[in-house]
Amino acid sequence: MIDPQGVIVQWNFWIARASGINRFAAIGAILTDLFPNLAATRVCQAVEQAIERGMASMLSRSLNKSPFPLQGWTTVHEGLQRIEQMVMIKPIKLETGRHCLIQIFDVTAAVCRENLLHEQARETQRLVAENHLQAAELTRSNDELEQFAYAASHDLREPLRTIASFSQLLERQLADRLDEKSTEYLEFVVEGARRMDTLIAGLLEMSRVESRGGELEPIDCAGPVAAAVANLTVAIEDAGAEVRIASLPTVMADETQLIQLFQNLIANAIKCATGMTNRPEVSSCRTNPDPEPLAEGI
Repeated sequence: MIDPQGVIVQWNFWIARASGINRFAAIGAILTDLFPNLAATRVCQAVEQAIERGMASMLSRSLNKSPFPLQGWTTVHEGLQRIEQMVMIKPIKLETGRHCLIQIFDVTAAVCRENLLHEQARETQRLVAENHLQAAELTRSNDELEQFAYAASHDLREPLRTIASFSQLLERQLADRLDEKSTEYLEFVVEGARRMDTLIAGLLEMSRVESRGGELEPIDCAGPVAAAVANLTVAIEDAGAEVRIASLPTVMADETQLIQLFQNLIANAIKCATGMTNRPEVSSCRTNPDPEPLAEGI
């Protein structure tokens, strides 16, 4: 508290500890003698207005940058040069004249929270900008991959068509000179080329950014399993394997992806059965008590 002449008449324990000035040194002193830097702040002007005009003032931390050089002593203040302050200055009328009460509020914790929020907001903005860049790069990469997949599939499918066409041509021209076994081999070549063409077309569809395969529809698993076994004919014969196929359900799926799934499963089973009785079996089991035929697992 300050009297009409600007002399300090009260000095509590908190301000003594924060300023490092004990009450015996403070009481009777002029405020600006203890804190010379206050002359350049709004504190002195607010004190004059309180004493002369009876006007109260609130000096916010954001506008006045904590005018008193006060040091904190709690964990909140660690690493900080001074206590963050909000200052209330208000007149008090006593018998000896109008005095001025200066109240200093420690808002350090609030300021730290505010700074943390600003820092988190900046980090969020940085991450959002980074994600946008990554998304743009991913889009560009996917576009390039789709273009490559289209070109590659075109280049791969053309030789397959050539193989199938010339095999059929050879079969027609030599029909009277081919025995039954030779004719069967040529049919294997043509059928294998067609299956490979179908697989490449399916891979092209899955490579598109907008696609995750074809529309799901009811598929009898017997068909895709048979196609997968046909694609693996050479591998099955080389391994001396015998693929056994049990009764299979109808499921909601994309046929091309289902063929690839069975082909991978059967190929892995053949590899893992090396040195054992090589008889992989494709079967199904019901994982849902509902008798709905589409709710079965392979």
